Amino acid sequence: MNKVAKSIIAAIVDILIVVLILFSVVISISSITARANNGVPDLFGYTPFSVQTDSMKPTFVKGDYIFIEECNTEDLQVGDIITYFTIIDGTRVINTHRIVEICEDNGLIQYRTQGDNKETNPEVDKVMPAPGDVIGKYNGTRIPVLGSVIDYLSTQLGFFLVI
Repeated sequence: MNKVAKSIIAAIVDILIVVLILFSVVISISSITARANNGVPDLFGYTPFSVQTDSMKPTFVKGDYIFIEECNTEDLQVGDIITYFTIIDGTRVINTHRIVEICEDNGLIQYRTQGDNKETNPEVDKVMPAPGDVIGKYNGTRIPVLGSVIDYLSTQLGFFLVI
């Protein structure tokens, strides 16, 4: 192999190492802020989430990595996609669905939500989040497959393989 080819390979390896280090730093910051923030990561004003189901297909699918931005809940409209705390099967979870109706009763606002995938979500969600349950609004940014990679790296086996 000649010197030019060796230097090109060395440069590519250096770039990959830098990318891996930056990726590790971002994941570490995300994990630390999630522990301190009720399980919700915060990366410079954005909240990244790994999509766990196909309930919002085709907008995004299981394994995508999506970004949520803090928002003023007074500005939310029908059609917005929000991430919020809710109860599913008796467990408090974080969910991301589209607002299909904004309900107000005696000054109390709640959002009727539903996943875009009508095969798995033929009806609206049973529990309606209030403004205090809303983490943020989907900003339209998604990275396909990255959520699956991050989920795998979060396992013991994935962590040890990378190390």
